[in-house]
Amino acid sequence: MSPLSSLLTIYSKISKKQWFYWSLFYVFLWVVMSLIEVTDLQSKDITFVTWEVWLDQFCWSICFGLLTPWLAYLCQGWSLEKDQIPSTTLKLILLYVPFKIIYMIIGGLTKQLLYWLITGSFISIETLLQHRMYQILDVNPILAYQILDVSPLYLVVIFIVYTKLYFKSAQQEQIKNAQLEVELQKTRMDVLRNQLQPHFLFNTLNLISSTMYRDVDKADSIVARLGDLLRYSLATEQKPFVALKEEIQVMTSYLEIAKLRFGDRLTTIINIAPETNDIMIPAMLQQPLLENSVKYGIEPSDDKGEISLTTSLEKSELIILITNPWHQPRAQQESFGIGLSNTKNRLALIYENLASVELETTNDEQITLQIRIPAEQSHSLVGNLNER
Repeated sequence: MSPLSSLLTIYSKISKKQWFYWSLFYVFLWVVMSLIEVTDLQSKDITFVTWEVWLDQFCWSICFGLLTPWLAYLCQGWSLEKDQIPSTTLKLILLYVPFKIIYMIIGGLTKQLLYWLITGSFISIETLLQHRMYQILDVNPILAYQILDVSPLYLVVIFIVYTKLYFKSAQQEQIKNAQLEVELQKTRMDVLRNQLQPHFLFNTLNLISSTMYRDVDKADSIVARLGDLLRYSLATEQKPFVALKEEIQVMTSYLEIAKLRFGDRLTTIINIAPETNDIMIPAMLQQPLLENSVKYGIEPSDDKGEISLTTSLEKSELIILITNPWHQPRAQQESFGIGLSNTKNRLALIYENLASVELETTNDEQITLQIRIPAEQSHSLVGNLNER
């Protein structure tokens, strides 16, 4: 894209309301600067033509206004986050020189064009050198004044742009936090309602009932693990983020209940990388997916099946893999359709585009769900969310 088309694209994005306020501001600036200029020249008894002074200030004010969207566009791309303040400051300082050169060229050409339209002739060098500032400065007047004359306005525009960006960012952050809070509340309620669905509780209670007279220790083990799940679900109501190792303990209890229910039909493998133990993840992230793995990977068949849960850390990303059997394409949809959609929406709300959820069929008999979460981003969110 050429510089001209890029500039036109920037201008095309300006709304009519912005055009109005923007033009109003620079017209006001033109009037004020013209009055100041006329008053100053009169106080120094310098001979001048009034309309030329107004023309001069009009050209410089309006041309600066025309360049303001371009300056604002560059500022939007240069962040003022703590780690980027030095580089952004240096960029803004270095930008001033080409900005000033472009401004002087456009302003000078505009002034010459308007002067020619009014008088039929161009402004002579002598007339330019009669500017009051050129008379006041003795050494290199054009260079000294022309370089410094718009620096205050340049700084004002930058200040206004970054102030607007700050408040816009703060407003977006508030909206995002509000949306996140609503989603978290909804997730908490959904977790309490769905994480231990009636069929699971029914099957577990039946398992306890049928076991307690034959194997008291086994029934006691089931009750203990069911208690772990209930306590954890209630605890996470007020704690949206937990350490991975904490959730893995509860998910282990969940899978052990499933193993007690299905016996030899179910084998589980849990392989947690030590470096991932303390990474913070959204609470109850894995339970609905593991429940689906059991429901659709083990229940539909009398054959033996294996569910594996593994974690790893790659390039500051937590990777969670859940693998289970699948028996037909429809089972893939049912097993992961709603759960996958909800998981994607939840992670997108928390991490935006930094997290991902992918579903892969490794062969005709297995399906793998891969979740990628930015580990550092998780830790930065914990403090804010757990305090709410």
